[in-house]
Amino acid sequence: MQKLERITARRSELDTLAEELAKQLQEVQAEREELLIAERVLNRLTEQDRAAAEAAATARPDSRPGGGAGGPVEPAPQRESRRGRAAR
Repeated sequence: MQKLERITARRSELDTLAEELAKQLQEVQAEREELLIAERVLNRLTEQDRAAAEAAATARPDSRPGGGAGGPVEPAPQRESRRGRAAR
């Protein structure tokens, strides 16, 4: 009879362990799912930031001298002041 009691006790221990492991597995799977969602969100935000930066870079004119979208820019002629015109 002693062997049967040991077998029954061991089965009970293993049942308890199986329940604990099943619970841990559920928690691990839930956390992995949350991390997967967070990773997707982060990737999406990174792509949006990259696209916004590229759009901003193409929207602003080139900062090099004479290098705007319309080509080289010539300086405007200097205006004479009203006083300079009246003196003539």
